[in-house]
Formats: sequence, C-alpha cells, structure tokens
Amino acid sequence: MFGWINDCTECLVTSKFGEDTWHDIKVKAGCNVPDGGFLRYKYYPDGDTVELVVAASEVLDDDVLYAFGDYFIDYVKDNGYSNVLECLGSNMRDWLSNLNSLHDHLQASYPKGFVAPVFWSEDDVEAPSVVTGLTHQAENSNAILVHYYSKRGSLLVPLVVGLLKKVAMVYFEIDINVEQLQLQDEEQGINNTSWRVTTTNPNESYKLRGKKKKLSHRHNNNLDDDTVTTTATSTHYNKYLQTFREGGNQAANLRVEEFVMRSFYNEDCQLFHALTLEQYLFLIEYWKTNQIVVVVIDDDDDNDDNNSNNKSSNKSNKSNNNNKKWCYEIWSMQDDDPKSWAQLSDLPDRLHPETIDSSHFGGMVPETGRFPPDERGVLQSVPPKIRLVNKYLAGAAASSSEKETSSSVDLCLNKYNNNKNCDETTTTTTTTLEEAIYNAPEAEALWKAFPKNIQERLDNEELELQCVVWNDETDSAYHTFSLGDLKTTSTLQLYELVPRSFDPIKIVLECAEVEDVDDDEEDL
Repeated sequence: MFGWINDCTECLVTSKFGEDTWHDIKVKAGCNVPDGGFLRYKYYPDGDTVELVVAASEVLDDDVLYAFGDYFIDYVKDNGYSNVLECLGSNMRDWLSNLNSLHDHLQASYPKGFVAPVFWSEDDVEAPSVVTGLTHQAENSNAILVHYYSKRGSLLVPLVVGLLKKVAMVYFEIDINVEQLQLQDEEQGINNTSWRVTTTNPNESYKLRGKKKKLSHRHNNNLDDDTVTTTATSTHYNKYLQTFREGGNQAANLRVEEFVMRSFYNEDCQLFHALTLEQYLFLIEYWKTNQIVVVVIDDDDDNDDNNSNNKSSNKSNKSNNNNKKWCYEIWSMQDDDPKSWAQLSDLPDRLHPETIDSSHFGGMVPETGRFPPDERGVLQSVPPKIRLVNKYLAGAAASSSEKETSSSVDLCLNKYNNNKNCDETTTTTTTTLEEAIYNAPEAEALWKAFPKNIQERLDNEELELQCVVWNDETDSAYHTFSLGDLKTTSTLQLYELVPRSFDPIKIVLECAEVEDVDDDEEDL
C-alpha cells in the first residue's frame, strides 16, 4: 500500500489519543519507522499495514478502520485536496461515481504501480416506498446503491463505510444509513461489495440522487411540476474539469515535496542533511515549477561511472524540450539504489555548489551532512545576508567606474542576535537593527561617507537619514526605517517583515527632507 494509509493512521492516533498511544501501537506491531517517517509515495507491504491496524484495534479497543475512513476525509482536505473534493458532484451518487475519474486523472502523477479502488453508484429502484411529509406522495427515489471493488478484497470495507458517512455529513450535510447487501468474495463469485444508502431524514433524499422536492402552493399532483433537478450545469461541469486539473497539479506538487524530503533524510543520498531550511524550501518550489533537461548519454559512455549517476542537466536547452521531465520522473528511491537518486551536482544553478552566489542563502553552500536538524527535527535556518548600500557612494562609484563593493557591505546576522553560534531558541537575546547594522564595525564607513553638501544638510537637520528596504525585482522601495526605528526594531522582526525572495535583503541609505511639524500635529 501507499504510505498515505500508514501516515494517516499515525496522524489519526496521535491527534486523538496522543504520541504515547502511538508508540504502544508501533511496539505491538513491530514497526521500526520513526515518528513522522512514513513516506506517502513509497510502497509498504500490505502485511505491515495490516499489522499496524490490528495493533491499533487491540490497543484502542475500537474499530480503527471505520475511524480511519471518517478521519481520512479531513486528512486529504488538510493535504491540499479540499477544492477537488468539493467539486466532485452536486449529489452523493455523482460524487461517488466521479471518484474513478479523479483517480484516473491523478494516476499520471503517482508512482508506477498505483492501483485505485473502483466506485460506482446507481439509483436503487427496488428501495422500499416512503411517504414524505411535504407532498404526501409515494415515491421510490430515496435510496442509492454504492458498489466498491478493491484488489485487496474486503480488507478495507469498514474504512469505506466510515468514509461514506463522513462524505455525506461534510459535503451534503446529511446523516445516512448504510446497509450492506453483499461482501466482495471472488472465490464465491462475488466481485464487489455493495451497500444500500438512505437518508435518516427522508425529506433530504434528494441530496443522494439530485431530485429536490419543491413546495407546491397549488397542491398539483403532477410529479413533473413538483420536482426540480439539481444536477450539474455546464458551468459546474467546467469548474469540475478545472478542479480535476488542479487535483493533478496538487498531486504533482506533493510528489515533489515527498521526493525532496526523502532525499534530505536518506543517509545514503548526497542530499542527506545538505540544505538549510531556506534552501530546502527553495528547492521544493523550484522543482514544482521547473522541469529538468534529461541528457541522453551515448552508448560509448554507458560504462563510464562518472556518467552513469548523472543523467540530468539543469541548463536550459531549447533543442531538448522533449527530454524535459519532472524530478520524480527522473530519480526514484523506490528500489533503494543510490545510482537512481539526485546528487549535489543535480541541484539548480542557484543551489549548485559550484555556481551558488556567496551572497545568497546567508552564504551557506549545500554539502552532504552539513545541516542536520535539531533534536526536535527542526531544519537549520540561516537567514539571508543584509546588503547595506550607501546610495551616494554607489552613484559616485558608477560615475568613476569604481567597484560597487566600496559602496556596499554584506552583513551576516542571526535572527536573534549578532552571535552566529548562539542558541536560536533563546528569544530573550534579540538584538536591535541599531546594534546589528548601525553599530556594525564593517559598516561604519558607509554611515559616515556622504557628499559634503549632503553632510552639511544632515548636520543642520534639514535632511534625515533613512534606511530603505529595496525590492530589486520592482526597482522600488518596500519599507522605510528611520534611525529611530532601528532602535526599536529587532533583526527577527526584519526577517519576518520581508518576503523570502529578498536574498540578500538590500537596505539602501538615503536622505529625505525633514518635514516641519507644528505642536498640534506633534501632539496628535
């Protein structure tokens, strides 16, 4: 089974019963996977999953599979599929039938070997007759039949029952009765499991099948006048198709996240603990939106060990557009074969150890084992450098062809204080921007080097010095600090203020006219 099942089981138990209970279940099941270690897109033996569920049933003395089905809807919603599930159908019959189309669509983004269960639903024409309280008319339209087939037979039937009840409650706001009619047993010639589904409140049966009772003031006995269809319109259908596309994108994005996580935590992979938190997040976002050119290796190079492990290129090549693939299509860790895993040389240029800019990612270069998480599993965070630029020196350097380094300096700061070796969990040692950048010895020259006419106006308080956080992408100011603001603003607040894309964070020193403020305005 996919690791989705195991991971969801862990989330269910820890969220409702606590981590100690989950540890008891793992011991009983003989499970050695560390907490949070189940990988959603890795296959696990069915026997291991069954042992986990059986152990959970014994420890909790509860129908775990039923509870799992109920919880699974919340789990997939929280993992990016909320919009997809909401648009599967306007009634429960259509919603269940459309699950097959969704699975087929997502299958292209899942690893090979993914086999989804099959659902189909139909009106139950043999359902018992019910008299409604609204129109006092007999009808047979208050039930549907739900059919389910799985290659695992009836193993997960209790899970499906829990899922059906949760879907009815969450997406259609109805309470349903589920009557089992047959159980899949291929040895007995029964190819699928079937249920009859009815609403506890007969007046809400239209939510099962798409026919809604309409109050008739004329008490007309003509059924054609008494019903109004609630089936999907063309607009809804278009939204439905759009949602399927979004679902496929979401599945692909989740696979990228899974691939990067597996690479980072597998000690046999070159990317093992090789990235800071900021680099880790950048790599995920980059591989979500950028395919990789696959380099075709000549037959003569097949025996070359240096080429066998590196069959990809991050360089753009228009002539090889047909050879572009997503990261999870190129590398696979399914077979635990190190030759099939991504290496440091496969990182995009901005992260590649040989091409990375020393001013980016706080000056950190990816290296195997260099950035292990802390005891809590939190990845090491290295904030971006702060590039302090004197606007007037920069202009003078440009006019005199001097190097820009004379007009700027890159500062490496910690989120909490200026000691890079400090314990970042201690927030009581936060430092102000005044201490971090105004009093920094390496930046002293920038704060004092102004043209004579500018310096005179500063001394006469006609101008005031400002620190402008500059957005290079839009070539505009993002935020402005006065010198007084530097005394009350911490480095942590600065890093929380600016977007992650600001790397390094560019702060430009410039002067602005002092505005006259009368006493009333000052008091206000």
